[in-house]
Amino acid sequence: MKLHISHGSIQTVEADTIIVNLFDDVTTPSGATGAVDQALNGAISELIASGDLTGKMGEVGVLYPRGAIPAQRVLVAGMGKRNGYDLEGVRKTAAAAIKRARDL
Repeated sequence: MKLHISHGSIQTVEADTIIVNLFDDVTTPSGATGAVDQALNGAISELIASGDLTGKMGEVGVLYPRGAIPAQRVLVAGMGKRNGYDLEGVRKTAAAAIKRARDL
């Protein structure tokens, strides 16, 4: 697996998998997650509203864009509680997302 970090419009990234994040108190995604949600016609928002995606630390949801964006998969990595999120939280979030990407 090759890991590449880039800057630009996440909706146009050509990749096997892109990873976006979600705190557990979010009901409407924003930033990069919101941009991907919009490109996927609200698929991330629907998963949040149904309770299938909570943003809990270590949770990683998988979506298949089916041509809506160039990436073949979107992983939504739960970051847990926004209050007190720190470098250890970043490490745990990244580890969970990368493990899930490898397992796919």
